[in-house]
Amino acid sequence: MKIKLTLALIVFCVFALVSTSFALTIEEVKTNYPGLINEDGTWNEENLKVFAEAYGDIEVADVINLVPDIVAGAVIESLPANKGAVVVNNLSDEKAGAVVETMSDEAGAAVVNNLSDEKAGAVVENMSDEAGAAVVNNLSDEKAGAVVENMSDEAGAAVVNNLSDEKGDAILDNIPEDKKDNVQEEIDKLPPPTTTIPPPTTTIPPPTTTIPPPTTTIPPPTTTIPPTTTTVPPTTTTTTTTTTTTSTTIYGG
Repeated sequence: MKIKLTLALIVFCVFALVSTSFALTIEEVKTNYPGLINEDGTWNEENLKVFAEAYGDIEVADVINLVPDIVAGAVIESLPANKGAVVVNNLSDEKAGAVVETMSDEAGAAVVNNLSDEKAGAVVENMSDEAGAAVVNNLSDEKAGAVVENMSDEAGAAVVNNLSDEKGDAILDNIPEDKKDNVQEEIDKLPPPTTTIPPPTTTIPPPTTTIPPPTTTIPPPTTTIPPTTTTVPPTTTTTTTTTTTTSTTIYGG
């Protein structure tokens, strides 16, 4: 009995490793998930949103990894913040940062708030200074401090430098003294910003639990399908219904 269980565990681990080690290709998306890519080769944003709601986190992350950042951001923003965070958690730091950057400040902050401090710091570090600051500005001082603490001194300083003195000081007060000194030293090297982001009227409270950092992430895609200038609706109602039914059947539980 013990041998059987051990063998079963080995098989499961090998399967899990194989299933998460190889990134999905666009051709596999066309084959496995009909309706996500239109006949003209563009992504169908509405079907992607239905897919993301119905499918499992890893499956969604595999597909989102191939989607242009601006479309991916719209899809993640359509999900509940916790599920969006689980999907983003499985993306590489580079791709996750690029996706969150295209989201609204509040939606991006809600996703980042649900990530571990380590992953959140890596995501914000892979955003532009201004976009990262806008997201951090919407976090509680405690969470924002933890996020900046998990960034490089230079990247953390660049984010804090774009915030109001009030918010920036509150964040620094929530960082251990040695890290705080390092970040402050880097801030002193930066020119003052022409404008800063005003302190938020309300912030997202720190999460009671966060999603642990992933052991492996999906590597950024080498190529992606460019986004459409306009969203292409499903060709027919029947097609949309069929796609939704297929998604539910495939992803069952």
